[in-house]
Amino acid sequence: MRKWILILIPLILWGQALRSQDVVGCTQMLEDAREAYAGGMVELVPDLLNPCLKPDGLSGQARQEAYKLVINAYLFDYLPDEAGATMDRFVEE
Repeated sequence: MRKWILILIPLILWGQALRSQDVVGCTQMLEDAREAYAGGMVELVPDLLNPCLKPDGLSGQARQEAYKLVINAYLFDYLPDEAGATMDRFVEE
């Protein structure tokens, strides 16, 4: 029993550390996407932000901004179907 406790505690703590790093990573990705969009590299924005739009990614105002950047990037790249699908997900949330 004691052996299992000694194994489970580090695994739980390791999982928490990975989850907190992911949020920081998505915050940095949002900043990178803002800079790419402002710099005219709009085609990079969806690749940067789509992983962060999953349920365990960004939240709140940052999530809304990420959705808006991705939708605008799709519209700029003449991809209305992708923009529409992303807009539907945005409205559902």
